[in-house]
Amino acid sequence: MDENPHFDAQQGKKITNLVLEIKMPIFGAASPRHAYLWRIAATPHRMNDYHSNELDPMTKATDIYTQADQRRQSGNLPYAGAVTPEEAAALLQLDPDARLVDVRTRAELDWVGRPQIADDRYIHIEWIRYPGSVPNAQFLEQLRAQVTPNAPLLFLCRSAARSKVAAKLATENGFTRAYDILDGFEGDKNSAGHRKTVSGWCHCGLPWIGA
Repeated sequence: MDENPHFDAQQGKKITNLVLEIKMPIFGAASPRHAYLWRIAATPHRMNDYHSNELDPMTKATDIYTQADQRRQSGNLPYAGAVTPEEAAALLQLDPDARLVDVRTRAELDWVGRPQIADDRYIHIEWIRYPGSVPNAQFLEQLRAQVTPNAPLLFLCRSAARSKVAAKLATENGFTRAYDILDGFEGDKNSAGHRKTVSGWCHCGLPWIGA
């Protein structure tokens, strides 16, 4: 499991060792599926970095938003900023106003999966309609019906393409805190053409449900 540069290096080392110590004696050269299961087991330990007693939750959330804004400035992004999948998952626990807006198609949710988060933190609005692959003309109307303009919105798609344009459109229409989730749900393809293996929500070992 890759260590996340946004977490304490020593804590990351401990977590990596935990995964290897559990996985190796049982599975040996574990399959990617087994590796995924044990990454999930390690996730609560990684998330504890955001839930220590050193800072109150909103202070820690502010730190994440500050990092997201720094990415906005350095990348000249046309929306509030960008967060890693781990940061997005942390914000959904730390900030009661934060919402994840999944802009993938219903078919992707059914066939690929979706983040496993509280229902009241999850919003699904298709950016492209399926079937038909036509733009969702009601996207903004549906977004306005579910969130306030100043709510922190974390946009998610397969690999952070649709989420970027959705965050941009939302920003242009009065949503002041629209963020892109870097790498998306499945992330980039590996050399064999498979996703969920290189980057993204699933690769990070964050909880998800579905196919």
